[in-house]
Amino acid sequence: LTKLKNDTEEKIGEIDSAVVTVPANFPNDARVATLNAAKDAGLNVSHLINEPTAAALYYAKESGENLSGPICVYDLGGGTFDVSIVQLKDNEVEVISTEGVHYLGGTDFDKKLQDYVIKKFKDDKNKKISTKDFKLLDAEELKISLSKREEALARAKNSIIKISRQEFEEEISTFSAQTEMMCESALENAN
Repeated sequence: LTKLKNDTEEKIGEIDSAVVTVPANFPNDARVATLNAAKDAGLNVSHLINEPTAAALYYAKESGENLSGPICVYDLGGGTFDVSIVQLKDNEVEVISTEGVHYLGGTDFDKKLQDYVIKKFKDDKNKKISTKDFKLLDAEELKISLSKREEALARAKNSIIKISRQEFEEEISTFSAQTEMMCESALENAN
């Protein structure tokens, strides 16, 4: 937080106060710890708001229009998943309902893909590789490639295997189902 504050001040000047965002389903003790960390970094926190609320506010502001109506904010980040149903009225945001999974994010998808690639090397190439040979960063890059292409190549120990988007989607199907259930619950709670 200190680095973020210093980097920002270099660009825009001194900061009087800050709005800090946290995952929507952050427990109270994590919110308090975040506030304490912000204070330790020299930030005067004017508001602590949920990330989906911040995303809706940004969306409303950047649209340049006077937005009104319900919006679903699907926030699948690095380590958490939140879905919020918000009501926009004259670019004001009211949170109607929020659901989420505290430990489900992009890193989980990367780890699942890493495990699958290691298994596929063993099954298809009869080659034993480890997480040292195909790192989490390699899995993240492969995940990004699969978001743009139907197939991508995974490399490890001077060998290559092909991974399809369909294979990846099958591997992460339980994660996808979790997010869908949370979305349904948030919509149900919001009526």
